[in-house]
Amino acid sequence: LISLDMDTALVYINGELVLGYQWSPDGGPNGGAAMNTLGGINFYGASPNSLPIEYYVDDVTFTRLQAMTSFDATMEAGLPDMYAAEVMGAPWDTWSAAPGTGEDAMISNTMNNGGLQSLHLTDASTDLIYRFGDLTEGRYELSFDLYVDAASDAYYNLMHDFDGGFEWACDVYFNADGTGYHNAAGIDVDFTYSTEVWNRIEYIIDLDNDRALFYLNGKFVQEWQWSLIGGDGSQGLNQLAVMDLFPAAQTTPSYYIDNFNVQELVGMMAGDIEYEDFTAHYNGEYLAAGNPVWSTWSDAPGSAEDAMVTDAMSASAPNSLELVGGMGTDAIYRFGNTGNLTSGAVMLDFQLLVPSDADGYFNLMHVFDNVANDYMWALECYFNAAGAGELSAGYADATAFTYTMDEWIPVSVYIDLDNDYAALYVEDVMILDWVFSTQTDGSEGLLQLAVMDLYPPAGTSHYYMDDIMVYTAETGLSVEDVVKANLTVYPNPANDMVYIENEIAEDINLHVFNAAGQAMMSIQNVYNNGRINVPTATLDNGIYFIQLENKNMSVTKRIVVQH
Repeated sequence: LISLDMDTALVYINGELVLGYQWSPDGGPNGGAAMNTLGGINFYGASPNSLPIEYYVDDVTFTRLQAMTSFDATMEAGLPDMYAAEVMGAPWDTWSAAPGTGEDAMISNTMNNGGLQSLHLTDASTDLIYRFGDLTEGRYELSFDLYVDAASDAYYNLMHDFDGGFEWACDVYFNADGTGYHNAAGIDVDFTYSTEVWNRIEYIIDLDNDRALFYLNGKFVQEWQWSLIGGDGSQGLNQLAVMDLFPAAQTTPSYYIDNFNVQELVGMMAGDIEYEDFTAHYNGEYLAAGNPVWSTWSDAPGSAEDAMVTDAMSASAPNSLELVGGMGTDAIYRFGNTGNLTSGAVMLDFQLLVPSDADGYFNLMHVFDNVANDYMWALECYFNAAGAGELSAGYADATAFTYTMDEWIPVSVYIDLDNDYAALYVEDVMILDWVFSTQTDGSEGLLQLAVMDLYPPAGTSHYYMDDIMVYTAETGLSVEDVVKANLTVYPNPANDMVYIENEIAEDINLHVFNAAGQAMMSIQNVYNNGRINVPTATLDNGIYFIQLENKNMSVTKRIVVQH
């Protein structure tokens, strides 16, 4: 790869970058004058080692490339100690729009995570920015690798606004002792990381739903309402403007950035699938702290009202949510991030375990306004002692059912707001379907889905929840359609193949999404004879969602790929 514009050349062998150098000096034995031109290619039948000459050449191509835009291509095309923004050009810039000056970061060959070079940020005068273009809609993944030198620290931030007035979205500090914190929406969330190794940084920024998530080395750290200003949590712009790499925010900065990438996400994403298996949390952590879709009855995350993560039990290792009566726990999940869904269809799935000497409970609400003290219940479900259950929904009289204690069991609720219909399933058996807008006593209510309330009501209450999944479903599904949607998926975790046992008579469309909502596989009109084979050998380790759909149904199942 030869860039005459930047007077650089890159040599790749079998797809791997092995050398980068300045193009213009004479590379031959005679040391001629420098010429920044490209003349020709010479296959010469002489060996410097006086060995017999025999080799073959095929598929010789010459292609004139458009301007290079990717981070790796433009950064690797530069040479060590060249200014990064000057070499890479827009959308890279500096705070004062002065590429090639002391504000610019340096390209370095001291460290890299693939390729030969990376960005080195250590000088207090450096202030490098990446311009996203003042995005106001869409869903984006921002990712890069970060290396912090020994006894050093690092800093960067993301901003809502830059050119129209400075407004920060989040600030991130990596300290020299391996601790750090992520500040967003006025909340600091602590984390730990390793110095002298490459750390993976990932953001999911969903401007359509005003939501953002931060992951460090694949572990969830913080979720927040994107438009809130980082420092104090006040309302700001729902916009993505720049990323700012500013070493002077720390005392002993020396860090490297590599494999920087920004891509727009399409397919199922935030708002389409909400999934919580508690693996990103630690034992004893309060669930709602720093998590905008979870709260408590009195809006007091991190207090005794908050539900607590535990490693004592789990449906999918290592953690679950433990709810114990008499502790004041009253956790709230807001559907659609802010609550108050009035259209479309939603499927709520979770795993539940009630010990044999205890009981459990959850409810769904049409209205939840703890400021105006305005509440309206849509469903109350009791998992009582001795495996006896009781559901209050749609009718004056409660509906009795049985369930298995001391085991993880699936619970599902299908809610079709467009058709004012709901159905609850326990262990894949429909317990009741009803007109959703009614209240729990059968009286007229409101066609709205606001929250799920996890409230252990008695001193004997003690239960665990895991693998909570909320996803957009098809409207107009019948009882039979939802029952058929309860598929058997195995093995889980999977290695090279997943099998789906089903009772669906017709062919279906199959889609596989990763945890970020990116489509990994899509197959139309899958031949279906009661079992569908889904190859997973080429998927990386991690969590995936398999969606099956046709004109009559849509269902999403979670799998884990572990090679």
